[in-house]
Amino acid sequence: MNITMNDRLEFGCDENNPKEWFLHKTTDKRGFPLQFNRGGTRLRNKYICKTILDIAKVKESATFLVSKDPVKTELGPFYRIILSCPILPKNKPKL
Repeated sequence: MNITMNDRLEFGCDENNPKEWFLHKTTDKRGFPLQFNRGGTRLRNKYICKTILDIAKVKESATFLVSKDPVKTELGPFYRIILSCPILPKNKPKL
């Protein structure tokens, strides 16, 4: 997706299948800001994260892969979040 420090993410779900979630890169201020560190790019939004974790049936935190092939829409490319194989941390996150 070639995400940079100025990019933000917008999320959407398929109206016909609410368990299918997608993300879209934007610079619009309405998008969610990202955090970058050596572990990768992270999103901190309690509602979106909880919704996606609940669909994936994950109780703690997880990393998700994103499809490399976008779905083209009027708003631009949306990438499917692959919820079927969450990557779980080896250790519990420190609170």
